Amino acid sequence: QNLKNIEAKSLRNKIGYVGQEPVLLGSTIREVLSYNNNRSDQKIWKALE
Repeated sequence: QNLKNIEAKSLRNKIGYVGQEPVLLGSTIREVLSYNNNRSDQKIWKALE
């Protein structure tokens, strides 16, 4: 698909960033896995398996 035909907001929602250096987060594992609280408990448990 041509990137010119994709809305910038839609594209940004699909892009993630993984840094090269490890970072300790000041939150729970659930908060990290449920980025923006959009994940159900079922999806979180599936990711953990």
